[in-house]
Amino acid sequence: MAHGYVGALDALSDHIIENNIKLKPPKVIWSTASPISVVQEAKISKAFNASVCDQYGCSEIYFVAAECSHKQGMHIFSDSVKVEILDESDKPVPAGEYGKIVLTNLNDFCFPLIRYENGDMGRLLDKKCSCGLSLPLMDKVRGRVSDNIVLPDGTVLAGEYLTTIFDDYASEVRQFQIVQHRSADISVRVVFQKYSPDAPEIINRVQKELQHRIRGQVNLEIEIVDSIPELRGKLQFIVRE
Repeated sequence: MAHGYVGALDALSDHIIENNIKLKPPKVIWSTASPISVVQEAKISKAFNASVCDQYGCSEIYFVAAECSHKQGMHIFSDSVKVEILDESDKPVPAGEYGKIVLTNLNDFCFPLIRYENGDMGRLLDKKCSCGLSLPLMDKVRGRVSDNIVLPDGTVLAGEYLTTIFDDYASEVRQFQIVQHRSADISVRVVFQKYSPDAPEIINRVQKELQHRIRGQVNLEIEIVDSIPELRGKLQFIVRE
């Protein structure tokens, strides 16, 4: 098994692909520390020739949930942590609806964290995994509560939507980041694979999609860059200045 931060696995995958390095495939790649995009997952799987399973946790409660090889959701380790999904009024939301993640550590008796709001957004899944495990399921974490972009008229572009805008172009796009400046204008930074003849068409499609949602309220710029700086080994998909 190869276990690592998404950012580290992403960078290592770039090196493997660019240098045509052949590795003996591990049984699984286990990614952690930050949400993994469809773009990153496809690239990491290609580089290592192995399935990528996501793991969710935080510094305070490391093991919260993880995917199995069936990849039908993330199994919550409910014997050691209670996961709740709440709305802005701190009321539980139905399975399938996004809300803020609230955690209770069930096995720390010295300094327990009870109904700890860690700032992440997620949702519970109302189904069972075909692998046979009885552990409840949650969806992949789409981002933090602060990842939403707010337009001048109050329209919210949710982080769980913004992190998927390049999902259809996983083989072409290496990295991306969305920045909302203090002026409320929005910049999208995109790193393409070295040889991507479809880059102009991809930019055009994404720009049309975002312009439709922005409705002319702020300026939108999509910029092709060579790299995007990471923060403490993690790529921030959404930045609000």
